[in-house]
Amino acid sequence: MIGFLVFECLPDLSEEVARAIEHHHKFSPVDVAGRRLKAIPSEQRNIMIGHECLVRYGPDLLLASGMFYSFIRSACDYCEDRDRCYCHLKTWRLDIDPRLSSRGIILPLLDRRSGFFDDLLVFRHAQDERPFILKVRANTEVAA
Repeated sequence: MIGFLVFECLPDLSEEVARAIEHHHKFSPVDVAGRRLKAIPSEQRNIMIGHECLVRYGPDLLLASGMFYSFIRSACDYCEDRDRCYCHLKTWRLDIDPRLSSRGIILPLLDRRSGFFDDLLVFRHAQDERPFILKVRANTEVAA
């Protein structure tokens, strides 16, 4: 699932964030691309990613991944046509703060034995010295 997120779903870094990484970490553009660094998705993109992963993997695997949680929106602010609104249905999203989408970075971590990505390391910004592994903070459903 992490490979699908990295290669198909997560947004690419903005030029500004890529330059900040190159400057702070002394990476070349090739280093940045080679590490498959990704941007943190906006709230809307995160919900689209959740839907794409739900269709592909199903709710049990999303929950078991430890990266996604589900919720039911209490109010719809997006839909103009309320008769065709599906916002009352269960929604899935990565447990990551969308406020980080303008400057945050996701580094996929590779398992050297298997050759597959096994975790996503989240940096709040290019100079973050305390990144964290993407995991759901609480194993409960929330209303947003």
